[in-house]
Amino acid sequence: MTIIQLRKRKDSIFIKIKEFHENGNLRKEVRLKNGNYHGLYKEYYDNGYIKKVVHYKEHKKNGYYKLFYENGYLNIKIPYRLGIINGNIKYYYDNGILGIQTSYRSNKKNGKMKFYDKEGNLYLLKTFKDNIQNGKEIEYFNFMEIHRMYKDGKKYGLEKLFLKMNNSFYLFKEIYWK
Repeated sequence: MTIIQLRKRKDSIFIKIKEFHENGNLRKEVRLKNGNYHGLYKEYYDNGYIKKVVHYKEHKKNGYYKLFYENGYLNIKIPYRLGIINGNIKYYYDNGILGIQTSYRSNKKNGKMKFYDKEGNLYLLKTFKDNIQNGKEIEYFNFMEIHRMYKDGKKYGLEKLFLKMNNSFYLFKEIYWK
């Protein structure tokens, strides 16, 4: 079943659409302004849990785009400003733990990209500028860390391997990249 509401205000036509699953649960809520997405857009799984939430302004994503797992946990959260990604994109495991966090500016990776395991432990840190890996990369292990530098997407300079002993890190090996 689908329900459509129309409303006219000044020179604009607003439409609100609601669609339902066969079991009667809400499937989708859409708001349009003059035929373009405008306002809140929502989709639901047939079990009633939210599937997707998107905010639109004049047919452009504006605010957070959120996608959820069928169990109700957040899967992806992307910040938009008038159709352009600005801020931290976050990807989550199906248990609700943060998996990846990436900093974006003007639709490009800029800043830190962090990777976490399913228990929430940081295991990789990368640095980007204009979508290209530039700067420090650190790989974390229980017993060691590896520090690398990148320039224009390629390894350069010293790669350092640190071993952990008695809760302290000691330089073990260095490799020079040209």
